[in-house]
Amino acid sequence: MVVSQRPAFAPRLSFKITLPYVALALILALATIYVVARAQAVKVTAEFSRQVEDARVRVADSVVRSEQAQVSNARTLARLAGLGHLVREGNAQAVTDLIEPYAVTQSIERIVIVGKAGRVLATIHSQGAEITAAPANQQIPKLPGVVAVLQNDSDAQGDKYVDLVRDADTAVLYTIAPIFEGEANVGALLVGTTAPTLVERWRGATLADVTLYDADGAPLATSLGVDLPQPLDRSLLTSQSQYRTLALGSRDYGEIISPLALRGQPTTQYIGVAVSTAGQDGQFEQAEVRLLPIFGLGLLATFLLGITLSRRITRPITALVRAAEGVAAGQLDHVLPVTTSDEIGALTTSFNTMIGGLRERERMGASSARRWRGWCSTSRSTSAARPSSSRSCSPICAISRR
Repeated sequence: MVVSQRPAFAPRLSFKITLPYVALALILALATIYVVARAQAVKVTAEFSRQVEDARVRVADSVVRSEQAQVSNARTLARLAGLGHLVREGNAQAVTDLIEPYAVTQSIERIVIVGKAGRVLATIHSQGAEITAAPANQQIPKLPGVVAVLQNDSDAQGDKYVDLVRDADTAVLYTIAPIFEGEANVGALLVGTTAPTLVERWRGATLADVTLYDADGAPLATSLGVDLPQPLDRSLLTSQSQYRTLALGSRDYGEIISPLALRGQPTTQYIGVAVSTAGQDGQFEQAEVRLLPIFGLGLLATFLLGITLSRRITRPITALVRAAEGVAAGQLDHVLPVTTSDEIGALTTSFNTMIGGLRERERMGASSARRWRGWCSTSRSTSAARPSSSRSCSPICAISRR
């Protein structure tokens, strides 16, 4: 009994050939995407780190320029004609009247005059063209920079000092310079800018948000908006630059924290330079958008290529299966084309040789049968003429007739 092969044999073989190929290609594609995505992430992170570091350097340069501008204003104010004489006499009203016009024209926010005895003679707060005579802050004369100036001390950076201090309700960056009458030191002059003004000015110059922190890590002023950032963790209060992520509202930032440098020397306060991570997230999203279509097209191309190759491999095998089923049914007229020179081609050649051998055997068997039938027919005719020979011929002819 001959059992024929099921027609679904070829598709199953095609699937068995295609599936491992597609699976391997999928693994390779995923590995490639992972490597590319990781390389892109490293690149974007490095670019963002460089951007933050560049912003920190630009802010540091802006701090130096702010110091230089205040030193220039302090030097000019200290040399105003008659100021030294009025300070030595302690004439507070005359001192105020003398320095107010300069405060307006140069947009100086804070000016404080301290006499040689440590008494505050004048305190001016300026906001544009508006001048306000503020109450004297008796903590000002106790500042280290003011004490050094009144004692006529100087260091490697000169006789002018810079301090970031709390004055009344806000932090102020003061530049402190001596006031002379002739060769005599008669007092100290403080020219200041409030911290909120400074951080906004530095933000405008560097396009990065700036926050000033006190020695304990509490924020003094920020350009990030109304909400102050979280205080600095103790691990960030070091002499080296530190990085942290910052979340304010719906926006995330990368912030680099470093000691605030004044007069070229680090202080106990800190300055934070923050850059929004929106650009970094956007680059990651763009990378994903670019990679997903590539992945999809690669997977589709791999699948189509696998099907094409599997069909090319299974087509001659399928032809062999159908030809074998035909031979089992007695059809010996099959001649399969040899399309490859590999093992399948050799198998097809052997199959054709086998079919040729079967056809030759069938032809020889038919020829032998015809000869026997002819001989028996002749024998019967002879037996009729000679009855004595019919008995010896009859068994052979009987076999032939079968």
